[in-house]
Amino acid sequence: VINLNILENECKAKVQETRIWGEGFDSETVNKQQTAASESGVSGTGVSEELKYVYSADNCNIRINNNGQTASNPFLYINAAGSSFTASNIKVTNVETLALSAMVKGNGLNLTVEYKESLADSWSFAGVIKGTSAFASGRVLFAVPNTLTSLDIKLTGSGVMYIDDIVLEETDEEIPEVTLQSISVSGQKTSFVEGDSFEFGGIVTATYTNGLTKDVTNDSEFSGYD
Repeated sequence: VINLNILENECKAKVQETRIWGEGFDSETVNKQQTAASESGVSGTGVSEELKYVYSADNCNIRINNNGQTASNPFLYINAAGSSFTASNIKVTNVETLALSAMVKGNGLNLTVEYKESLADSWSFAGVIKGTSAFASGRVLFAVPNTLTSLDIKLTGSGVMYIDDIVLEETDEEIPEVTLQSISVSGQKTSFVEGDSFEFGGIVTATYTNGLTKDVTNDSEFSGYD
């Protein structure tokens, strides 16, 4: 007979692994020693043998230098607005809410995060990570169908930006409600001669709390012109 006593305060529940994909750009692989962009990417990293990275044009690549990091710690470099980094065929299973976090440096600039099912053609907006004057962590939450099995993620910069330590993980956090934050009008003349009729020739832009901006000119009404 063996008596086994286990103290309750010594028992810890196993913490569920929530990380689905992580990329620190610090592996020594063919696609991470480059000085120019590549049309195809590396495979592996533990989530899928089919995983592929794609850099847009010659404006987005992996740098190993002292631009905000040490020489031994590479990072993603985006040097023009509209340049993007895409990770394709990330394997997911029975998830509903995902969080993508990244270390981003780019003072006053935005890193737009989009996602799609790997076989789909169109991208969905997930959110915006604001760039700062030094590397700082940013995060976006977004919902996906729980039937999703393969996911693509795209990061698009609005200018010169450095990005490191991207992590995609499952979360049970509640996604904040997206509401209208502000509206702005551009391209409209503001001087009229008495007797002129009002005609709007500008653009009305709405900005939402998740960072999305949208042209809402066709949904706008103007009143009160005298």
